[in-house]
Amino acid sequence: MLLRSSIGSILLVAAMVATIAGARAADETKYPDWRGQWTRINIAPGPASFDPTKTVGAGQDAPLTPEYQAIHAASLADMAAGGFGNDRTNSCFSPGMPRIMNVYTAMEILVTPEATHILINNIRDNRRIYTDGRDWPKNVMFTRRNM
Repeated sequence: MLLRSSIGSILLVAAMVATIAGARAADETKYPDWRGQWTRINIAPGPASFDPTKTVGAGQDAPLTPEYQAIHAASLADMAAGGFGNDRTNSCFSPGMPRIMNVYTAMEILVTPEATHILINNIRDNRRIYTDGRDWPKNVMFTRRNM
């Protein structure tokens, strides 16, 4: 009886090893090696900004349309008065793109054959970029959000 259960165990292990041997890892030489955590380099003093050589706020000299210049000016005035302006992150909203690429906290990039993952340790700021050739979803709804 002991011999029969030993043979069964050996056959089970052999079957498992045979299945694992058939599995192949992805060819890592095809993908960039971006392992580790990435942090931003602050050139200008102050918090993270889109152009790291300039200060935040009006110092960015963003090429805004007159409509958005007025929205930006009102937001800066509100912040100067002690408010939050139109910064939705103060209400626990994710900053979204392109702001998360300011790398305001450490970022990690994972490249796989199916997708590239950008991991940022903050409020739901992770991104998954599919690279497996799939098409865009058929019913994508784009909306303009009020800030």
